[in-house]
Amino acid sequence: MAKGKKEYSFEKCTVNVDEDQIIEYKNDGIHIHSLSKYLREIESKTEPIDFTLKSDSEVVPLETEGLSE
Repeated sequence: MAKGKKEYSFEKCTVNVDEDQIIEYKNDGIHIHSLSKYLREIESKTEPIDFTLKSDSEVVPLETEGLSE
């Protein structure tokens, strides 16, 4: 059976569910996308799909030892 894949990636962004926005902060300015538009793109009311949400961010340690600032 053939497989198809849809993938959307937004970097350096904030997500505002109440405003239905994905806001990307890029070198050339701010790009605003509709969150619901991308959810509709992958919507599947009858066929099961695999669905992943992922968030990457910097984690600040509580302490550091032996590192110069």
